[in-house]
Amino acid sequence: MKQKRKESRVTVVRYPHCAAIDVAKDLHAVALAPDENGEQEVKFFSGFTVALHAMGQWLKKNGVIQVAMESTGVYWIPAYEVLDALGFDMWLVNPAGLKRPDRRKSDVLDCQWLQQLMSLGLLSKSHRPPDEICELRGYVRDRQRTIQDRARCVQRMQKALQQMNVKLDSVLSDITGKSGMAIIEAIVAGEREARTLASLCDPRVKKSEDEIAAALLGNWRENHLFSLQQSLTTYHHYSSLLRQSEARILSLVDQLAARLTEQKDDSTGGGADRKPLKKPRRKWHQRLQMRLWELFEVDLTAIPGVGVETALTLLSELGHDFSEFDNAKKFSSWLGVAPGTNISGGKHLPGGAKGRSTQVAGQALRMSAMSLRRSQCPLGDRHRKRCSRMDPPRANKATAHELSRIIFAMVTKGEEYMERDQKTTAEQDCRRRLKWLQSEARRLGWDLVQSVDSDKTTQIQVVT
Repeated sequence: MKQKRKESRVTVVRYPHCAAIDVAKDLHAVALAPDENGEQEVKFFSGFTVALHAMGQWLKKNGVIQVAMESTGVYWIPAYEVLDALGFDMWLVNPAGLKRPDRRKSDVLDCQWLQQLMSLGLLSKSHRPPDEICELRGYVRDRQRTIQDRARCVQRMQKALQQMNVKLDSVLSDITGKSGMAIIEAIVAGEREARTLASLCDPRVKKSEDEIAAALLGNWRENHLFSLQQSLTTYHHYSSLLRQSEARILSLVDQLAARLTEQKDDSTGGGADRKPLKKPRRKWHQRLQMRLWELFEVDLTAIPGVGVETALTLLSELGHDFSEFDNAKKFSSWLGVAPGTNISGGKHLPGGAKGRSTQVAGQALRMSAMSLRRSQCPLGDRHRKRCSRMDPPRANKATAHELSRIIFAMVTKGEEYMERDQKTTAEQDCRRRLKWLQSEARRLGWDLVQSVDSDKTTQIQVVT
């Protein structure tokens, strides 16, 4: 189908051999560049694999080099992967802000409008990591969903226990620990004696055996016991799936680290003699920490608040090479933690950027910022100061922005994290406060005079 379009006044075409695809579930509309007569051909292809390969051959036949498409749900993934394997320069763009000015909408108009924007160089390409990183990202996201599903099983177990008036969560901080799981499995197996159940607790539990036995007296209704049994079985199933996901993730990370070592011809083995500043408790985290160190070439877990889980999320979402981002500002903006721009008439208006960021790596950095609330380090001090003068979400975002800049500098420059001691930070803060006091005194027409008393203590006096 060919439709004639009015000639555009813009004559600068940056990508003359580009095409655009309006992606849907079962039907894709593909628009080519207009010919010499101003006619633009639009062709429809189904969503089947055979049709996708036929689409690629048709685009090659017409001399297409670049192909642009919107990230519509998950429907764009098969078409993107097939065309990328055929050698096209794929441009995945964000659908936000791509509506036509006249508000007209159809499959044909959408693909034509997208092709016009692409040809003029008005689209920005979204970041998509290599295939092996995309595979790792799928495993990491599946693991996170498995953790969430297992957490819902724990909530159902707590609900069943509460309905039986068994106050296990009142005497144990975690019912999925060693003592809690032993008691729950004994209850499911048929044990009802409170003293016998209380004796299953670990000796390190703070509550006494009498308090635990009093909390384990319940009514033992059959429907609640059945719900507890079902939730426990599902919990063990998700735990098994979680172990499988962790094994697959570790295997893939080992392959990536070995491949990177071979490319660099590193005869030393890639940091086998390194000693991390923070050693995780879990053996899976300990092994994963060393592989992440080899891939990033720096220890990101040395940053306060950044753990192995956060570093793994950054690797799965971004990869180990940040060269695609020109500077730290673009890196922070992609993560969704950069300050929002809301300026009119040269003045900053209240409120930041509209919308809510759903970037997975940015959310991980926000969680890391929240963990700094009680951390006794310079980053924790700055985070607490931000919390004192702004609301918690804004403070978490500001601290996440600082973490993103630190991470970008470490990975791009290859420098390890060096934390300043509390004394140096306190001295800098004191000098900053003194400078502010001097500026305020000059504004009020006063002078600050430094004097030393007999006990050698320094004091600041105000002279009118």
